[in-house]
Amino acid sequence: MQTFLSLQNIVKHNCLCDARLTRVQRQETHAAAHLGGTYRAMRLVAWNCAMGLSRKLDALQALRPDIAILSEVACPEVLQSKVRQVCGLPVVWIGDNPNKGLAVMSFTGDDLALDSSCRDSNRYIAPVHVNGKRSFRLLAVWDHNDRKEGLNRRPGPLLRSLNDSSEFCQDNGFVVAGDFNNNPRWDRPNGPNNMAKIVDELTKRGLVSLYHHKTGEPFGTETCGTYWHYRKTPYHIDYVFVPTSWLEDLVSFEVGTFDAWCRTGLSDHAPLVAEFR
Repeated sequence: MQTFLSLQNIVKHNCLCDARLTRVQRQETHAAAHLGGTYRAMRLVAWNCAMGLSRKLDALQALRPDIAILSEVACPEVLQSKVRQVCGLPVVWIGDNPNKGLAVMSFTGDDLALDSSCRDSNRYIAPVHVNGKRSFRLLAVWDHNDRKEGLNRRPGPLLRSLNDSSEFCQDNGFVVAGDFNNNPRWDRPNGPNNMAKIVDELTKRGLVSLYHHKTGEPFGTETCGTYWHYRKTPYHIDYVFVPTSWLEDLVSFEVGTFDAWCRTGLSDHAPLVAEFR
């Protein structure tokens, strides 16, 4: 598995929304304005772009990400050869196929560093140090769940990474986000890679899923899809888990809609966007 490290600034305007979350989002944004007026927000975006990011960069930039976790994305060399705007941006990328890997990208110049505990065998999980105005440890996820071996036959790459990178994955400033390719609806009795087990392990580390925090929906009963199989059947398989202590700084959390992201042909996944003070 190859890894790449690569600085610049890009910011634009936002457009996206999950109707179920809009009212709460507005309330929290107004509350933030009353509390202090101005703040330096940090926007975190997790999106499986389904390749071809060079053609979709405007849509990504419209979300105004500070940090983006991108699945199915080309390596920096390939992207830079097609899109001048990404030249110089800090990027951590892991993968075997130069056209399709996992990337963490900073649009505001935050320093990114891949932790030495990263394992090629844990495809594709990247423990990344984010150092900037809000520094934290990010476990970026595009989990293949050992498909070649048969699903749920052993703990998958994400669960293994929690052990292999145990020091990195301690609570207090630890975030897990990306495409998990998993949901409790596929859990089986005592399955070693059940989504319920993943949630339990992340909960032990003091993390909470932003979607489930905002909606109050139990895992496995999600009413909003994040992925549409064959661009038709919805499944909730993308997540952003953050420390519970971050909730007091949460300004908004949004999930993209089918019409905005899938029907338009951008991807079969919608982005998840979280903003913090």
